[in-house]
Amino acid sequence: MYGYGSADLAYRFQWTYPVMVSPHNPKVLYATSQYVHRSTDQGASWQVISPNLSRSDPATLEKTPTMDDLSIGKDWGPIKRDNTGVEWYGTIFALAESPVKAGVLWSGSDDGYVQLSTDNGKTWKNVTPKDMPAFARISIIDASPHNPATAYVAALKYKQDDFHPYLYRTSDYGKTWSKITQGIPADEFTRVIREDPKRRGLLYAGTEKGIYVSFNDGALWQPIQLNLPVVPIHDLAIQGTDLVAATHGRSFWILDDLTILHQLTDEVQKSAVHLFKPRPTVRFKAGLDPAIKPVPNGATELGKNPPNGVKVVYFLSEKPKAPISLDFLDASGQLIKSYKSNSSSTTAPLSSSAIAPKILRANLKCASR
Repeated sequence: MYGYGSADLAYRFQWTYPVMVSPHNPKVLYATSQYVHRSTDQGASWQVISPNLSRSDPATLEKTPTMDDLSIGKDWGPIKRDNTGVEWYGTIFALAESPVKAGVLWSGSDDGYVQLSTDNGKTWKNVTPKDMPAFARISIIDASPHNPATAYVAALKYKQDDFHPYLYRTSDYGKTWSKITQGIPADEFTRVIREDPKRRGLLYAGTEKGIYVSFNDGALWQPIQLNLPVVPIHDLAIQGTDLVAATHGRSFWILDDLTILHQLTDEVQKSAVHLFKPRPTVRFKAGLDPAIKPVPNGATELGKNPPNGVKVVYFLSEKPKAPISLDFLDASGQLIKSYKSNSSSTTAPLSSSAIAPKILRANLKCASR
C-alpha cells in the first residue's frame, strides 16, 4: 500500500484495526477494513461478511498521485508517500460480538457510523445514534454481557476541535439511543466504555484524563481516579474481579477487587455499619516479594501483589470512638479468630494471614458509634 491513495485500495486497514476472537467459538476470528472479515479456520482463510460499513465520503479519500494529474494535489510531490495505515480513513475502527447471543455483531467506523447485524453478518443495518455529531470516531463498542439487545458506544471528535464526551446506550438493538455523559466534564472526550459482567448497569468509562464509574447504567458518572495519574485511557477490560486499564504513555494499571463495587448500593451507604462479602480467595504460600525491586535498567518495579490471605472490607458511616473487632466464626457459630483495629487508627483496614479453610462467616462489631 505504500504510495497509494486510500481511495484506490481494495481494503483499508487502519493502523489499529480490530482483531477479535469470537466469544462463542475460538476458531472464529474477525478483522476489519471498511468491511468485516471473518475466518472460521483460525486465520488460514478469510471471507468478507459485510458491505462497506463506513461513510466513505469521497472528500476524505485521496486518490493515488501521478505526475500527470496535478488536480490530486501539490502536497504529494514526486516522491511516494509513507502510507502505513495511520493515514487511512473511512474504516471500521470498533467491532464487538454479543457475548450473550452468537451472531449479533456491532461495528463502528472512524467516520461516524454504527452498524448492526443480528444474523451473523448476512444483513446489516445502520443504527447510528441520531444526535451523534457527524464524522465522530466510534472508538469502542461494548456489547452487554447481560442482554444481547444492549450495547454501549464511546465516540470522540477531538480532531475536529470538539472535546466533548460522547457516550451512548441502547437496549433495543440500536432502534433508540440515550446519551449518557452526566458527571463527566465537558472537556474530557471519551475513548472507552465497558459494562461489568458481574453487575448489570455497573459501567466504567475511560476518558482523555482518567476513569469514571456509574452504578446506574450511565445516568450519573463519578471519578474513580484514586492514585491513577492523569493519563489517556485507551481501553478497559474486566479480568475476573479486577479492572485493567490500558493507558497511553503510563503503562498498564489494575484496580484490584471489584467485588466492593458489585455490592455497593444506596442502602449500604445509608447504613451505619456494613461488612462486604469477601471475594473467593486462594490460600497459597508466597515467596519473597518486596514491594519495590530494582530492575536491570536502574528503574524500579512498582507493582505489588495483594496481601496474603482474605481481604475483608467494611464500611462505617461515622468514625468510631473505640476499637473495632472482627470475629471469624465457623459454620456452627464457634469463634475461630478475632481481630481488633489499632486504637490510634480506628478506621484502618484489618489484615491477617490466611485463615484455616473452614466454612466461616465474619462478624463486625463496633464498641461504640
